[in-house]
Amino acid sequence: MKPILTLLVALLGATCLQAQIPNILMNKIERKLEQKVEQKADEAADSVANKVWTKATGGQPAQYQQVYTFSTRILTSYWNMDAKGKSDTPVEMYSLYGESDEYQGSYSADPKNQNQKSIFDYPNGSMINLSEDNGKKTATILPIRNMANFMIRASKKVYVEDPSAPATQPTTAPQGNPGTVTKTGKTKTIAGYRCEQYIYESQDMRGEVWHTTELKHSSLAFLQYFAPQMATYGQGTDQANMPTGIMMEGHFTQLKDGSTSHILVKAVDKQPETYKLADYEVTNLGGNLPRN
Repeated sequence: MKPILTLLVALLGATCLQAQIPNILMNKIERKLEQKVEQKADEAADSVANKVWTKATGGQPAQYQQVYTFSTRILTSYWNMDAKGKSDTPVEMYSLYGESDEYQGSYSADPKNQNQKSIFDYPNGSMINLSEDNGKKTATILPIRNMANFMIRASKKVYVEDPSAPATQPTTAPQGNPGTVTKTGKTKTIAGYRCEQYIYESQDMRGEVWHTTELKHSSLAFLQYFAPQMATYGQGTDQANMPTGIMMEGHFTQLKDGSTSHILVKAVDKQPETYKLADYEVTNLGGNLPRN
């Protein structure tokens, strides 16, 4: 009797196994198909992303200097308020200025976040992000000249559907609203420096700013870099009347909702800082999109 039972069990097991074989094969085929589809989808997404990235960065490696030396450090507080006067938590940042305004740097005043620093290299049209983690120093280079142009044009929807196609200048760029800048003649001292007051007015905003020329630097150097591109796409500024020097204080009101933004310089020091790119592991994000 026992051999018969054993045979029945074996036959039953074989029958069940035969019934499962099609399911096993189908499951395996489905997994393979899913993997293949995901692979193709990833390749297609990578191709599109790479075309957009190449267009945005100009297709060439970003240029940069090997050494950046700063001679002036300015501590500035930034905060916003809603129409009811409720303020958010102020953010304090250090701004760095060299002997010329060809490049500027910044980093958080919070000691916990000072392992991240940014440098804007205007002649080379690049932004350098410096990071230090557990003794390892890395630098990421971004070609912001091309990226700024790309984003402004994209925001105005002047790019064609195909991101790989050559970009063309818009035939009818929207007209910008640069607003007006008026010098009032009023003066006051901020952080030990004599400042002059200017009033900025546009259809969207009203601002009061205080600038000093005693520091021999300009917080608006970026306008020489961005303004031609912005003006081309209807986002111009009243450069002829823009105040020179460093903005030491500013208060801006959005006329639509009454919210305000505020800037105030709290301290200025002449503490030199030098950053050598040779000390960092550099990743250049110009050209093709990096792969993981």
